Amino acid sequence: MKKKKTLIIIIILFILNTLVAVSTTIAYLVASPSKNNVLVKPDPMVTITETLSQEKIVSVRNDSNFTAYVRVALVVDYRSISNSQMIIPAENDVNYILDTNWDILWDLNGNYYYYTIPLAPGESSSILLRDVELKPGKSVPAGYQLEVVVLADLIQADPVNGVTESWGVTP
Repeated sequence: MKKKKTLIIIIILFILNTLVAVSTTIAYLVASPSKNNVLVKPDPMVTITETLSQEKIVSVRNDSNFTAYVRVALVVDYRSISNSQMIIPAENDVNYILDTNWDILWDLNGNYYYYTIPLAPGESSSILLRDVELKPGKSVPAGYQLEVVVLADLIQADPVNGVTESWGVTP
């Protein structure tokens, strides 16, 4: 009988202790001033600026709402005129005519050209590409046309380690 009374007292003390802890926590949370977190949805947009005349001049503009690093990939193929699904790689058949000072602000790493300074919203990069030419002795296969596709990515500049972790490069 004595063991039952002791057990009942312990259970009652445990329940009372739990009620006090829960009510104190609730009182603290209700009494604490609320904080307003302002969340801004990033708008990741980048515009490739191509001037098509006799040359193919390429630069990029940061159209997002945050400062960002950009990278560009150039993909060159022969595309069938009659069937756009038929593609022959042309990477080894062309020379890229890069801007005279491209290596001051651009860095080639693998298949990407990385702009080495972050672009503010609305800011444009320096010119990367001036033209693409077929190498001597190369020609476009009959029934195909040379197609140059410019792909651009951007990533938020802050924090910088995000660039390193996502792209594997250090700005």
